Amino acid sequence: MTSTTVPTDGRRTARGSGRRGSGAGRGLAWRVWHRCLRSGTFRTLGPFVPVVALWWLLDALEVFPESFFVGPPTVVDKMGELLEKGILPGYLSDSLTQCHEVKDSAVASRCRGG
Repeated sequence: MTSTTVPTDGRRTARGSGRRGSGAGRGLAWRVWHRCLRSGTFRTLGPFVPVVALWWLLDALEVFPESFFVGPPTVVDKMGELLEKGILPGYLSDSLTQCHEVKDSAVASRCRGG
């Protein structure tokens, strides 16, 4: 059951109707959270946060041996070393080129009916 109230301007509004207001009466935390949800950066990077958190947790719990499952700190350290040596951009370029070539060959084989 909804109750009606009469604001000072004389309009009748229904409470509990399920409609949301403009958020003017909401707290600062709500407004910040809402702004983050609308942010393009948050929507792009947000899905990676739980994946990296799980990766970090599995590494910290040492569920798998390090020779099989390398944790985020090791990856960041090795990336830093490759950047210092100046070879990371070359490796990245080679990897992207190989990915592009694999995609092109897959498309070509589909076009041939294979």
